[in-house]
Amino acid sequence: MQPFLILCPKSILMFKADLHCHTTYSKCSTMSPEELVRAAVSKEIGVLGVVDHDNIRGAEAVKKAAKGKILVLPGEEISTNKGHLIVFFSDGKFSKDIHEVCDRAKDIGAFVVAPHPFDIARLTGIGRTLGKIRVDAVEIFNSRVIFNRFNIKAEDFAMGHKLPMIVGSDAHSPQEVGLALNIFNCSKDADSIIESIRKGKVTFVKNSSGIKGHVATLKAKAKRKIFGVGDGV
Repeated sequence: MQPFLILCPKSILMFKADLHCHTTYSKCSTMSPEELVRAAVSKEIGVLGVVDHDNIRGAEAVKKAAKGKILVLPGEEISTNKGHLIVFFSDGKFSKDIHEVCDRAKDIGAFVVAPHPFDIARLTGIGRTLGKIRVDAVEIFNSRVIFNRFNIKAEDFAMGHKLPMIVGSDAHSPQEVGLALNIFNCSKDADSIIESIRKGKVTFVKNSSGIKGHVATLKAKAKRKIFGVGDGV
C-alpha cells in the first residue's frame, strides 16, 4: 500500500499555462512554432493555448514541434464582425458572424473566450457585444493591453456576470511568452483544464509587455508586406 500516492496521484500537479499565443501563422507575429515551444520549455510552461488569427494551422504546427513536451490547446482567434473571439478546439470552419460563431461553438463542443474585450486602443475587442452573446470565459488580463483600466473593466464584467476567467500573454515573440500565466492544480489534460476554468479553480500571474510588443508587431507587419519575411501561413 502506498498512501502518499493515493492522496497525491502523479497525474495531479501544479502547472503553468499561457493560453493566448501567436506564431508566424498570424501575420502580426514573428515567432515560429519551434521558437514558441523553446520559449515555453525554457520557462517551464506546461500548456500553451495556440490561437493564431483565423486559422488552426499554427496550433497544429506547434503541436508537431512540441513532440509531447508541452500540452497544446488548439484554437484560433476569429476576426468576427464585432471583434475578436478565441475558439478553442475549433475545426477551422467558422463564419465571421459573431452570433453564428457562438452558436456553432456550442454545437461542436468548442470553448469560447472573449479576449481583451474592452481594449478600445486596438479596436479588436468585442466591447458591449459581450453582454449580448454567450461565451465560456472572459480574458480578464491581456499583457498587450497598454491601458490596464481596460483589463480591469474586463475583470469587473466577468465577476459581475459570474463568468469564468483566464489571462493571456497574447505573445507574438519569445520574450512575451509567459508574461501572463494561468496556474492550474489538476490533471494536465484538456478536459481537466477546461473544467478547472469553468469552476474558477485557477490562479493568475499578470505582467504587461508594454509598448515594445506593439512596436515589434508593426515591424513584423512591415517586413511581411515588403519582403514576405517569416510568413508561416
